[in-house]
Amino acid sequence: MRLGSEFTVHLSRLAHNLQEIKKLSPSAETLLMVKANAYGHGIKEVSQFSIENVGIRSLGCASLGEALFLRKELPNLSCDLYVFSDLGFFQPDYFSYYSQYKILPVIADLTSLDLFLQNKEFQYVPLSLKFNTGMYRLGFDHIDVEKVAQKIKKSGRKSVYHLMTHFSSSGLEKSKRSAEQYDRFLSLKKCFQDNGIVLERTSVSNSGAIEQQFGVQETHVRPGIMAYGPSSMVDFSKASWQGKNISTLKTKVLRTFMAERGTPLGYGGPVTPEKALVVVVGLGYGDGISRSYSGLTKTVKGLTGKIFGRVNMDMVSFIFPPESEGKIKQHDDFIFWDEDYKEINRMADQIGTISYELFCNISLRVPKIYRL
Repeated sequence: MRLGSEFTVHLSRLAHNLQEIKKLSPSAETLLMVKANAYGHGIKEVSQFSIENVGIRSLGCASLGEALFLRKELPNLSCDLYVFSDLGFFQPDYFSYYSQYKILPVIADLTSLDLFLQNKEFQYVPLSLKFNTGMYRLGFDHIDVEKVAQKIKKSGRKSVYHLMTHFSSSGLEKSKRSAEQYDRFLSLKKCFQDNGIVLERTSVSNSGAIEQQFGVQETHVRPGIMAYGPSSMVDFSKASWQGKNISTLKTKVLRTFMAERGTPLGYGGPVTPEKALVVVVGLGYGDGISRSYSGLTKTVKGLTGKIFGRVNMDMVSFIFPPESEGKIKQHDDFIFWDEDYKEINRMADQIGTISYELFCNISLRVPKIYRL
């Protein structure tokens, strides 16, 4: 653990974001995605707060292991809990977990559907289905809908608990591909209904679609990254999303010193291009600040500097203009990101990644602190 560094999760900001999502999708319930340790923010804490304090009634995990962790850590938490991808259907010993812990597998292929419909372990587990309408990742092919409907009818089931698809390009404004996918989804719904199968719940909208209020008339929406703050729109500078980053990442300045032009700094000895104030801060790739951060610009106290040279395991060096001397000092707080989601989106864009990765990369060495 590092003293002086903090990854602080502000739960009141999470509540704010979930309320803003509700404004964009007033008739839909929120199925909050908490996969990947709630996008790095703590799956247990985020889930418990969202259900007990905000009224969320459905959560989404990527893996059976994540869902089991939640059920075991929070046994009294009442909610629908979905597993979207890593179902564990390769291991029959895992089947009983779904009924025992009230976990909902999202079935996405014919082999898994057959296992689900034929195995007594799933007799009382609600059936959730995911169709590929254009994402081409997981999901039944949309042209197989009649085949799926017939299998369900033959099994004696009369309803699908939750029918869903996933948009591939919802981060693009008014995406033609999303519109095409949604048209296919509406056709899927009609096919099930024509076969006398009741659809209890339906959802299509991930974060980008919710931001554009596209598909939010279904019974549920499934926000991911937007619940944690950032916009998922490709052109985030024009985003109208009113969310707040729920986390703050800060550390301490370990040392400052003036360096003349041509001074070699750190591993490999890259030389400073001009006279600069060197600011060494206490986070490195061992904490989740990867080497791809090299060259990242940050503004501190109105002064703009950039990461210079290699990111080290335990620290990183910024160079600031000479007039920064005396304004940025040893032991000062150094904030990598705070509530302004456009800043973390800017950072991610500058280093060629996305905000999801910046959150998820923060390591266990950085203390995680929860505040309202």
